[in-house]
Amino acid sequence: MEIREFYDKIALEYSNASAHPTTATARKLEEELTMHIVTGKRYHTVIDIGCGDGHFLRSVDAENKIGIDISVEMIRLNSMHVPQASYVLGCFPDVPLKHNFIDLAHASFILDHAKDLGKFFAKTSKLLELDGQFILTEFNPESMLNFRAHEEILKYKSLTGQ
Repeated sequence: MEIREFYDKIALEYSNASAHPTTATARKLEEELTMHIVTGKRYHTVIDIGCGDGHFLRSVDAENKIGIDISVEMIRLNSMHVPQASYVLGCFPDVPLKHNFIDLAHASFILDHAKDLGKFFAKTSKLLELDGQFILTEFNPESMLNFRAHEEILKYKSLTGQ
């Protein structure tokens, strides 16, 4: 199954914390870190690369909001939460966008889907204004599983003294 089909299929349950507790934990941590950066600031134009269900676009204060995603269903869900945003269906960095017009770019949990990291970062850099910011969070559900496994090992060692 291609990644686009996968996200179209799981879009409705993507934000369900009880169905995906590890994803919910990763998202909560990502949101706390991101909100620490953007709270109290007003941006002119923001772009959310891999916008998913719209949690970032709902949270950021911006005059113009742009969401990019490969999933039709994720964009549909996002547009219900943030109807004033513009959406681009496509695979970043291959979507055509003008350069030097974004003051904040955001991406989370998507680098493992990028086919060419050099192209990904080059395109992001070209989109940003000279003093633009890029927020990238990449601890993902899989890395959180590893974290939880290490946490359980440490808990076991502390309980057993081993």
